[in-house]
Amino acid sequence: MKVSANLHVEEITHPWIVDKFGLERCRKVLQKKRWYVLEGFEMIRDLVDEPCTINNYMWDSAYKKAIKAGHQGYPAIKGRQDLYINSGIRIFNDPVGSALSTHYIWDTLDIKFQSAEPIAVQQAIMGDENGFPYILRMENANVTETWLHAEFGIRQGDIDVFNP
Repeated sequence: MKVSANLHVEEITHPWIVDKFGLERCRKVLQKKRWYVLEGFEMIRDLVDEPCTINNYMWDSAYKKAIKAGHQGYPAIKGRQDLYINSGIRIFNDPVGSALSTHYIWDTLDIKFQSAEPIAVQQAIMGDENGFPYILRMENANVTETWLHAEFGIRQGDIDVFNP
């Protein structure tokens, strides 16, 4: 289920949340209460003009098979190290990263690019901060290297780049 022009709900939502609350409810929350995350992502997507990956579990055959059979999808993929499930909205009962991570409050995405280098994307954003009004903070892409960690909200002031 699409939540914006280039995103499906599952691409930014942990599978446990999708199982518990359903796609439609997640879509409504994202569009009504976290619209700035969607807008901010679409601005980055427009900048790079190429497909981006956040979570990818929804394309997995075991996940799709469980959903098609009317089962919850998360148990079919839990513990798999080859899938992205925590690059968007995270859950507290499956902690990854900092306990104070804004992934837990639905405000942060770790974006992987098809060919663009995260540091180049970050530099382009920093060179045009006014063009990205919903980005509050980014992890230093020289440290994360393979993804761009972007925290979204209604920004006042400059974008903060910090070391994870």
